Amino acid sequence: MTESQVIAADVGNTSINLAARLGEQLTFHSIPIQGTAWPDHAVAWAESTHGNAPTVWRIASVHPDASTKLSRALETQLPGSHIQHLTWRDVPMKACVDEPDRLGIDRL
Repeated sequence: MTESQVIAADVGNTSINLAARLGEQLTFHSIPIQGTAWPDHAVAWAESTHGNAPTVWRIASVHPDASTKLSRALETQLPGSHIQHLTWRDVPMKACVDEPDRLGIDRL
């Protein structure tokens, strides 16, 4: 797997925003989180940008249930994917709050 096959996913409360890097090119896409088909739409978009090549997914989320749905779709439909769920520990700054695990990644 090459580092150039990366998709970043920002899973919010109303939509998922995707960014794919293939070499030096960036592509963006946004999908509303409505109904049950949105994870399939995210997978289809990923396939349209990367084919079925192994891909690193970096997922930041303030919506744990939606993040889990996306991960399950990736594991089922793109089993060669490597999934990394980002937390406050992945941000190179000190989280000066009492409970950093409760701090939304979007705040950092």
